[in-house]
Amino acid sequence: MKTNESRPPHSVHEPLVSSPRSVRVLALLVVFRVWNALSIATFFSPDEYWQSLEIAYLAVFGHGAATWEWMPGIQLRGFAHPAIYAAGYKALAWLGIAQSDLLIALPRVQQGILAALADYMTFRLARSEHGPRTARWALIASCASWFNWFSLPPWNFVRFNIGHDIASFYGTHPWHWYLSSGWPTLLGPYLLLLPWFAADWARHWTGRLTRGVMDASWHLRRVAAKDATASVYWMAPCHSAPLYSYIGRPIRTGWLTCEPPVHHSAQNADEYQDESDVFYANVTAALEQWRWSERWRTASVYLPRNVTNSLVPDAPASHLVVFDALWQSHQSVGVLTQYKECGRYFNSHWHDDARRHDSDHP
Repeated sequence: MKTNESRPPHSVHEPLVSSPRSVRVLALLVVFRVWNALSIATFFSPDEYWQSLEIAYLAVFGHGAATWEWMPGIQLRGFAHPAIYAAGYKALAWLGIAQSDLLIALPRVQQGILAALADYMTFRLARSEHGPRTARWALIASCASWFNWFSLPPWNFVRFNIGHDIASFYGTHPWHWYLSSGWPTLLGPYLLLLPWFAADWARHWTGRLTRGVMDASWHLRRVAAKDATASVYWMAPCHSAPLYSYIGRPIRTGWLTCEPPVHHSAQNADEYQDESDVFYANVTAALEQWRWSERWRTASVYLPRNVTNSLVPDAPASHLVVFDALWQSHQSVGVLTQYKECGRYFNSHWHDDARRHDSDHP
């Protein structure tokens, strides 16, 4: 008896690497993804660092910083993803090379390997269900995608961001945002097949990939390596760049905070302004009237277990990081008059946040 049903061309229970060809595919993917991870010199989203590497660094080295999502009683995130990088940091600490550039390179290698495995498993699944021709196209699509790693948020994430409407505190977008930014960013290179979307995609994508904040972080890493008493304050929108996962040393740091109204009622939350909002609402007044030395002493930072407050300087930060728009318009105002420019780095041609325009000045 004949039937129209057909069996999948490959069994889903076959070994992870079942042939020399599979070995070559996986090896090439690892090389491609690791190279890609190591060659990236831009910054896209704070969560790239502040929900993974910064948390792993704090857990392993005992000093660092954590965002409000990780505070006791809230804990919106799970530690599974940061634990991957924490294992790498722990190995570097055990080998005594945690302050080398491997601190930055190793997490990129780890993520490159994970991305390669995701590509390879996509290839295997497509091959087992639809055959080799479809598998090749699925692999091309996976490798060309900007985003190929997904995770499920813990319940607290849903409860706070949706139930308490905390997500809207960080901003909402107009109805056309998904057409002009959201989908173009997710689809990435695929839009090159659609000429009428390509120009808009390029404008929005290049507006989020910023380089200056990464170069500034490298500069601060070199400063901290030469001067253990160095300190830095990011006078910029909160979490604008990686922090201790790049600096790699227990120097004093501070920044304009942006904690949402987690413990406020819904009525009060509508009127709530975080520190960053207050600062940018009247920059001149903030620079002239805020007690910067006092704010510096109480900066939001986790000190290492072996460092006491007596070792923390009471003076303002030795280094300040500001975006060019703020520096050009206010460098002769208030606390900024105490600083001179020691570095300038191109950030991006365009940015969707006016506070982050142009270069950075550490």
